[in-house]
Amino acid sequence: MLYQITDVTIRNKFHRITYFRDVRNNMDGVKLYAEEKRDGTCLMINVDGIYTRNQVASPAFVKNFTNCDHYDDIMWASHCNPEWTFIVELLPKGISPTRMETHEDDDFELFDIWDNVNEEWVGRREKEALCIYYNIPIVRLYGEILYEKDRFVDYNDLMMDKAKKNEKEGIVYKNMPEHIYFKAKSEVPRETIKRKKCKDNRTPLLESDIMGAIAKVEAELGDKFTNVSVAMPLVAKYIRDEAIGHNCSVNRNMFQAYNDYLNRNKEEEQ
Repeated sequence: MLYQITDVTIRNKFHRITYFRDVRNNMDGVKLYAEEKRDGTCLMINVDGIYTRNQVASPAFVKNFTNCDHYDDIMWASHCNPEWTFIVELLPKGISPTRMETHEDDDFELFDIWDNVNEEWVGRREKEALCIYYNIPIVRLYGEILYEKDRFVDYNDLMMDKAKKNEKEGIVYKNMPEHIYFKAKSEVPRETIKRKKCKDNRTPLLESDIMGAIAKVEAELGDKFTNVSVAMPLVAKYIRDEAIGHNCSVNRNMFQAYNDYLNRNKEEEQ
């Protein structure tokens, strides 16, 4: 059920495209759906409960989720379809984890459904029909394309322009029944910090990825997130994992990033 294990990042002057499976050479002719990439926290809902990253969701995230207008709708859908796991992007009120969006109220959008019985992903059109029937919000679809390797960069530029106009982070391309899923983002990385002892010419890890990694730690630890001795080992691990996955350097004090994240949360609570 997990999205997959490795990723390969391709960059050009304007965008970076991260393939969560290295399938670029055998996708020709496959239909891809270009969905809007939202900036929030992933939740998984099934008849057994509410989870984040295969762990029970923290009370804070559950509270955000129950505040959503369509909470009752998706819980009813889960009750009626116990064989499915609904995967949503929770969009808590306030500034999003990577500071890409500001949400006026607690909300969510569905982006995937996993069929636990048949062990397969539900396709886009079936998801849309279900969301209409149960009155569940679903991530916006920007377009469809039959993948052609030589033309894809131009198509991606068009999709990224749409995302930029809507003030969103990027695009998620997928054909889940074919196990194809990758994303494109458009961001300006932090300036490279000059180091006298060791020069690292790799692209610095994006600030949004750093804050996104810390947000994952908060989701995993819940109330223990403010305990420095508990949180910092995971913060360092998750940030390094992001850097390795994207072949980036970490030109950022991790402890300071953690503190910045905590201070931002305090400001939003006031």
